[in-house]
Amino acid sequence: MSQALRKFERNFGEVSGLLEAYEIVREAQGNNNQRGRVALGHITKSAVVILCSAWQVYIEDIIRESTIFICQRCSSLSDERLSHLSVYLNNHLKSAFASNNAKLSDKAMSLIENDWVKNVKGLVDEELVKFNTPKSPQVEKIFSNIAGVSKNEFPWIRGNCWDYLSNEGRSNGIFIDDLVSRRGGIAHGDGNIPDVRKHEIDDYSELTKRQIIAIDNWLYNSINEKYGRRPWKVQTCRFKDRRLEPHNRVLRSFQTRYNDNLRSNVE
Repeated sequence: MSQALRKFERNFGEVSGLLEAYEIVREAQGNNNQRGRVALGHITKSAVVILCSAWQVYIEDIIRESTIFICQRCSSLSDERLSHLSVYLNNHLKSAFASNNAKLSDKAMSLIENDWVKNVKGLVDEELVKFNTPKSPQVEKIFSNIAGVSKNEFPWIRGNCWDYLSNEGRSNGIFIDDLVSRRGGIAHGDGNIPDVRKHEIDDYSELTKRQIIAIDNWLYNSINEKYGRRPWKVQTCRFKDRRLEPHNRVLRSFQTRYNDNLRSNVE
């Protein structure tokens, strides 16, 4: 797996921790405590924000990681395999100099050619600074600019597998857009955003993992085919057909300690 995926797994641990805390508190309050369910909304909303942040960080990291690997495989920007980057740099220079003067553009390109790897990395960082909303159109654009892939090639997971999500406004069926929109509503204090249920977080979590592994493996195949070298190992992962279940072993451990503390306090 890529280093970006490894980092996502570490970041996802925070989401798992919140879900574990949710289960412990809810168990302590009682499953039939309706007021308790409402009071736990801050935990599930926090999980949405952190999960979406982990998704965005993965996209940024995998773009950087892929770019560095590609640059290492090519000795010159004139390499035909880097034609998309060459065009991107050229367009960026024209915009930066606000001129269509061919001689100026050629001179600037020759300067970049002398230290092209550094300039490519710098341009990638510039692009990522503007990457604030990790919805599918923005993700497709940044992959197109940096990796030279068509949006039609992107391995989006499209699904209508949720019984609690309306299809209204979801013309592309890409679930990640729903997650990002929900994060935005929470972050901006939109009172119209409904409470996030635990099973929704489970679904978002499972599908985000599936999506990231799909991207990791797709990039692996694309880079290996184009540059003749494997950037990392293919990641395989088993997923249950239905929703992810809580981490029962860990939860039982927490619950045991919680019950022990209750008994000791009573005694």
